[in-house]
Amino acid sequence: MPVMIKRKSGEVTPLKNGEYLPAYYFIPKEVLDKCGKELNSISRYPHLAIRDWESIAIIESDLFLNLIIDAYAFMVWPYMGLGAKREIYSGYEPSWILAHSPVYWVETLTEEKILPIVGTFLKDINPTEYFGFVPIEEISATLQWFVPLAMEKHKYECCN
Repeated sequence: MPVMIKRKSGEVTPLKNGEYLPAYYFIPKEVLDKCGKELNSISRYPHLAIRDWESIAIIESDLFLNLIIDAYAFMVWPYMGLGAKREIYSGYEPSWILAHSPVYWVETLTEEKILPIVGTFLKDINPTEYFGFVPIEEISATLQWFVPLAMEKHKYECCN
């Protein structure tokens, strides 16, 4: 279910990249701090983020999508069972492609109820609810069991 927003013209349309908003809030502060002021300026209040035109412009940008791709690849790579740095792989190698496929990771995190479904997420939370940062230790512990489980569940043997 896409995130629908009312544009300045009054037209209601989907928020481009809006499906990644819960995934954005799951990225640890230590990673986001390396991404610059612009990406860190997205409101940590989800209801404000989808109403603030500056946050909307960032969420709909290629910069935001690239953050999701790169941050999730960075976060899952250590748990894929490769034992090597991803920099030695080319963009054509199956494990590199898998690591850089945020649709796969976010969808599976949602199926495992680690991330909420974006439509439900925005309907179920209080409009004044603030989303702080998930501690990196908690994210690491989650990814340690989640990544191998997700790869096994979807039969990704390319990376073992």
